Amino acid sequence: VFLRATYARMFTYSADPTYHANRPVFIKELVGLLEPILGDEAVREKAARGIFGGCPPDWWTPEDQSEMAAMPAARYATSSMEE
Repeated sequence: VFLRATYARMFTYSADPTYHANRPVFIKELVGLLEPILGDEAVREKAARGIFGGCPPDWWTPEDQSEMAAMPAARYATSSMEE
């Protein structure tokens, strides 16, 4: 499930205010480091074979899911837990 961009989301908050304030920069740098893996379909497929211990399941596809994973900024300001 974590390999499907529309299924997995993590919302985190750090107790360290300095880290939390700089978190967007950290995430941007992390994505940049992962780009050689995430940005190439053949490498994504190789990674999936390693994760699944062989052939990925039928539902898995190797296309770039970056756009599907993107979330509108307005969504960050709301919660399904609000009354």
